[in-house]
Amino acid sequence: NEGINPSESTLVAGGGAGGLNIVPIAAELNCPTVLVPRTAGALSASGMQFSDIVTEAGASKLTASDNFDFDGVNAALEDIDSRLDAFAARLKERGFTEMRKRYFVESRYRFQVWELEIEVERGRFNTDADVDALVEAFHRMHDRVFAITDPGQVVECLNWRGRLVADVNAPTLEPSRAGGIARVEPDRRRPAYFGQGLVETPIYLGDQLAPDVVVDGPAIIEEPTSTLVINPGATARVSAGGRYIVTPPKEGQV
Repeated sequence: NEGINPSESTLVAGGGAGGLNIVPIAAELNCPTVLVPRTAGALSASGMQFSDIVTEAGASKLTASDNFDFDGVNAALEDIDSRLDAFAARLKERGFTEMRKRYFVESRYRFQVWELEIEVERGRFNTDADVDALVEAFHRMHDRVFAITDPGQVVECLNWRGRLVADVNAPTLEPSRAGGIARVEPDRRRPAYFGQGLVETPIYLGDQLAPDVVVDGPAIIEEPTSTLVINPGATARVSAGGRYIVTPPKEGQV
């Protein structure tokens, strides 16, 4: 729906059960790479702790590229700025120092019934060149999402929004794998079903796999919060940060 080609994307497997069936899903989507965090079962909670603080403010102002209301749009953006600045002042009282703003507008071709969110380069419109840049950005987004553009059509702008992002001074997300063992021998083996019957499958323990170790499927890697199933034909490599980079099997091998 967003014009993203799965074959050009990396699929992230989150959740405790994310690693159980992510390989055949990626193979069907033709995703070339799957990223599986070691802490997949706590991925959402971890993201909440490490994510930046974000607030938004919006204002409605209808205008069009063929008769752009510079004063009206800038007044709307100034109102947005004042509300973001008030929130930023409260964050500064709590010790936040690194903050940045981004601006967006919901735009559409005239007579369309849906809008696309377009990022605005700056928080003010001063010249026709600023409007031209917005229109060009809209054409690019429309082409990405709908695979078509109408360069001669008027672009309407409806709702304006500002986003304030405050950087959280979080520790690194990189886990320590200093104690990892360059071990490729499985901890044990057990039968596992992979669609064509039971297969004697090696079971690996995640904390025994050092960076750059490659595990070929069929195999299972056990972690404290998740389990990664590597289907036949797939491979998993332990990254430098301790995550698993999985290459799904080719079509027809799952």
